[in-house]
Amino acid sequence: MSVLLEALGEANPDLRSKAAWELASAGDGTPEIVAALERALDDPDRNVRYAAAWSLSHLAGADAKAATSRSYDTSPKVIHQSSPVYPHGPFLARIQGTVGIEILIGEEGEVAFAGVRESIAGLDQAALRCVAGWKFFPATKAGKAVAILAQAPVTFRITK
Repeated sequence: MSVLLEALGEANPDLRSKAAWELASAGDGTPEIVAALERALDDPDRNVRYAAAWSLSHLAGADAKAATSRSYDTSPKVIHQSSPVYPHGPFLARIQGTVGIEILIGEEGEVAFAGVRESIAGLDQAALRCVAGWKFFPATKAGKAVAILAQAPVTFRITK
């Protein structure tokens, strides 16, 4: 972990971003890791800020939970939310259900990153494609747009 924390201080933004993304798998959010990622939320490079927001939201422990539960001025608001397109094979097999997608809503309201949290075989990729086109008014904190993690259930139902 110390190597990743040192990399967050590098001049190269690609190295800082990579380190921030890798810290998502750190497990427990020690005070040192949480503090480093909180500083990275103000990094001049947007990719570093996004990686830090994602990682902070994936750490366990009281310090990490406190960091991610801080209030925002405004929550993100949906501007455009498309419906999923049923893949042919799962449709024919009558596979239904809700894929749980986790999305990082970026500072411009875009879906900056998405990952599957609750999988349904055959429907995951269609769910990821669906959320990729969603658009939001971004969350704000201290008057400026910020990246925020959200849960996005994508439901596939056969109605006939």
